Amino acid sequence: MRPYSVILFGEVEKADPSVFNVFLQLLDDGVLTDGKGRTVDFKNTIIIMTSNLGAEHLIGGVTGEITMEAARDLVMKQVQKFFKPELLNRLNEIVIFEPLSHDKLKEVVKIQMKSVVDSVTAKGVSLLASDDALDLILSESYNPMYGARPIRRWVQKNVMTKLSEMLITGEAEKGSTISIDATDDKKGLVFQVSKKAVDLRGKKPVEDLPSDSDSDDDVVEIFPVPKRRKGD
Repeated sequence: MRPYSVILFGEVEKADPSVFNVFLQLLDDGVLTDGKGRTVDFKNTIIIMTSNLGAEHLIGGVTGEITMEAARDLVMKQVQKFFKPELLNRLNEIVIFEPLSHDKLKEVVKIQMKSVVDSVTAKGVSLLASDDALDLILSESYNPMYGARPIRRWVQKNVMTKLSEMLITGEAEKGSTISIDATDDKKGLVFQVSKKAVDLRGKKPVEDLPSDSDSDDDVVEIFPVPKRRKGD
């Protein structure tokens, strides 16, 4: 084991109970020994364990159903009920992370859209996305229970797939600029293809990659896939 390393164990609550016995030796002695007598030194290692226990209580705190202080207390009670005291007593610190704020989630959307920008740029196409478009993507993709992970899937299904279709059918081609905006009713996205400068009505684009060609505009509208209901 290299010194000064960080080891992350994700969602440790899903581990087999026998794994926690290994953690006890690891956290107690800083050394693990296998069945053949070989040892691994963890003395200069930072061990991080993550868990989703009690996440539903934190969501209740964010939505206002309970206070965040009460939510934290419920989380700690669930953690203490699940993990044995001898394991918790060997941890230096237990940190509770609150759900991401709207501003942080919007930054996640920007990161996902930046990867889309990079993909179409490789095809010689520029891409613009307004703030309204980013807000719509966030509102349609975010799920408090699953955090920010569904954002990427939504962008792939509703944005990247549409852009790919536009490239395959020739709606957009090398030198084109595609602008993405929200519809007036904020229920869908508008994809506008142009080889001229595109007016986004004062909205700040997430990425601006200029094009030098000229052509007529073409407007295409799509709407998000309806959210699934429980039990479907």
